[in-house]
Amino acid sequence: PYSGTVGQTYTVSLWVKTDAGWNGTSDNSKIRFGNGSSGALLQACGYGGPKTDWTQVTCSYTLTTGNTSVGISVGNSGTVGNVWIDDLTVSRS
Repeated sequence: PYSGTVGQTYTVSLWVKTDAGWNGTSDNSKIRFGNGSSGALLQACGYGGPKTDWTQVTCSYTLTTGNTSVGISVGNSGTVGNVWIDDLTVSRS
């Protein structure tokens, strides 16, 4: 998990490209922030649907009194077609 102090913000940025027939949905094709201890979902940003050109996706979470530690994951729910993810960065401000 990534940790910090209350008020700091973690931002994840990535580029995604898919085949035209990729069937991933935003339900599970997303960037997720989970509680660093329990794993409970805190914030998510979906990137479902075909993206035949490179598309940047950014998602942020600001640490709170109850959550000063977060785990970050990237998911893909597609079962048809390819998905490519590139240039993933994590920053804290």
